[in-house]
Amino acid sequence: EDIFLRLARKEFDYVSLGALEIEQIYRDLATGTDQICIESDLLLQYSMPLVFYVNPAARELAEHIEHGLGTIQSDGSFHRLFNRHFGEVVERLNLARRRTFHLLNPLLPD
Repeated sequence: EDIFLRLARKEFDYVSLGALEIEQIYRDLATGTDQICIESDLLLQYSMPLVFYVNPAARELAEHIEHGLGTIQSDGSFHRLFNRHFGEVVERLNLARRRTFHLLNPLLPD
């Protein structure tokens, strides 16, 4: 809550939140003030890792996960699954038509 109070007091200009969390956080913490809104034209894109932790003794499981992820990325089913679960958010927030700034994450490997 403090971050939205500080934002309303203009201690800083914006707070960057993920597309999948912004609407709920806004409803829970920022509704009721006319000084804060969800920006509708800009998108900051910052790659973050998705990590699966597997017991070192379960090498075969790790290989199955890696193979399965590669398969769904190459055959298009990952995209369909993503759209089924998150497509409404992407559309509602108009993410595909925003001006996008791609920020580099120096902690990710090439």
